[in-house]
Amino acid sequence: MVADNSTISGNYAASNGGGLYASGMTLNNVTIAGNVSKSGGGGIFTGSSLGTYNMRNTILAGNRYI
Repeated sequence: MVADNSTISGNYAASNGGGLYASGMTLNNVTIAGNVSKSGGGGIFTGSSLGTYNMRNTILAGNRYI
């Protein structure tokens, strides 16, 4: 998954990954904020340790799981 110049905010997931759920990602100039999940990974749930994760100029703020 690749995201550029994007905002991911105000989302809710009944299970994992309020903002994103992916195995491997590249995020450039992305804000992930104010997302909620009912299980794990309010902002990002990686799903697996496999894959490559790159973030540049990316903000993670105010995400939570309940």
